[in-house]
Amino acid sequence: MTPDEFEELLLWLDPDPDGTGAPNRDRGAEKHEKIRQRIIRIYQNRGCNRAEDVADRALERFARKAKNLRRSYVGDPALYIYAIAKRVYKETLREEQDIAIKPPPPKDDSDEVELRHAWLEYGLKTLKPESRELILRFYQGEKREKIENRKRLAAELGITSKSLSLRALHIRQRMYDCMKGYLAGNLPPK
Repeated sequence: MTPDEFEELLLWLDPDPDGTGAPNRDRGAEKHEKIRQRIIRIYQNRGCNRAEDVADRALERFARKAKNLRRSYVGDPALYIYAIAKRVYKETLREEQDIAIKPPPPKDDSDEVELRHAWLEYGLKTLKPESRELILRFYQGEKREKIENRKRLAAELGITSKSLSLRALHIRQRMYDCMKGYLAGNLPPK
């Protein structure tokens, strides 16, 4: 999602509630987060272990369409986002079913561990250096330490925690696409 797409999304979520004739970006951001949290709750209640990914992917898809839809769509944009989230959830279920067909490798097999590490290293090498550093720092630490690390990282980058999570989502998706080779039982490219 580009910054322009995100801006368009925020402005559409709060077009002109107070009658001043101007959209309010801040209230749009609040609505964005409320919608995101609602999607997460819905899919967590359904047992989805990737509820945050579903919410982020749905909002990202919506943001790409927001500029064109804003002109023609009549009604509450949140309803449109929920419909997209429903489709993204179904896609996620299909992806998980495809992965579930092949059982995960045994955890104690040293060859499998080496293969998994080789694929992870390959995936990290395919990332740009700044993306690699961001994702490694994003997952540093445990529990409270991880939360504090993420706050520091967002502050260093001059972005919000939500923006940081969205960037990490994009990087995770690229890593996930790379790891499909591992799940298929292939060796990583040299």
